[in-house]
Amino acid sequence: MTPELAAKVRASVALLQDDLAIINAHFCASRTVQHRLKEVGTLTRTQASELGLVGMAARSCGIAMDARLAPDALPPYGTLRPEGVVEPSGDCWARGVLRIREMDASLAWVVRALEAQPTWEPVRTTPVPLKENSLAIAVCEGWRGEVVHGVETGPTGALRSYRVQDPSLRNWFGLALAVRNNEISDFPICNKSFDLSYCGNDL
Repeated sequence: MTPELAAKVRASVALLQDDLAIINAHFCASRTVQHRLKEVGTLTRTQASELGLVGMAARSCGIAMDARLAPDALPPYGTLRPEGVVEPSGDCWARGVLRIREMDASLAWVVRALEAQPTWEPVRTTPVPLKENSLAIAVCEGWRGEVVHGVETGPTGALRSYRVQDPSLRNWFGLALAVRNNEISDFPICNKSFDLSYCGNDL
């Protein structure tokens, strides 16, 4: 990150903040949008918790779940904490407003990151041999929610298995429950308010 590149990033972030403020103000003030999204596709906090929803789907039901905010989060999140955002109503409106608030929080985080460390060089390390007969689990926050990685090695340390669980797998039952007792015309809105991956690849 050179000073010249940092200046370009700041300018781009400022432009996004200005433009998004206009767009989001119109979105939130529109009576048509409010009428179409509020109390549509609603999940309760209890339902979201029992289904094990993650990421945006959970946060729009009032559950503060974000791997970046874990006590043992690795840098940069361990030292530069992002703002935790939740919406309590659990409907399509909450999922829309949560996206707006998270975009604002993300751009503000980039500004803070540049202020904290305006220039840096990439850190390169030499990979060490994998430990034999081991299982390692890692969780990172994707834009839809937590992505879980599992690595298993054999007796020589060679890779035996590598599995990834994407957040859509955890959230599909939330969508299935949210569309109940709604109009047929509400399905596309509910579906896109979750915006899940059909092929299950949220990496």
